[in-house]
Amino acid sequence: MVEYLESVHVGEFLTGSMHEVKQNISLQKIEDLHYEDPIQTMPISPPEECKEKTCDNDNCSNCQALETW
Repeated sequence: MVEYLESVHVGEFLTGSMHEVKQNISLQKIEDLHYEDPIQTMPISPPEECKEKTCDNDNCSNCQALETW
């Protein structure tokens, strides 16, 4: 099993070599003034669930926000 796993694990990027990926990230940082390093950012939390007992999901902004998220 270990031999198989080691044979299929390549340890490469899907978009190019390490050098190409570093170069693409550097260009992205220069070109995009609002670039945020994904390693340094937190994901957006989902909105709270709707607690209305008589909720009409089609017209409820809380339900729509949760479904959109």
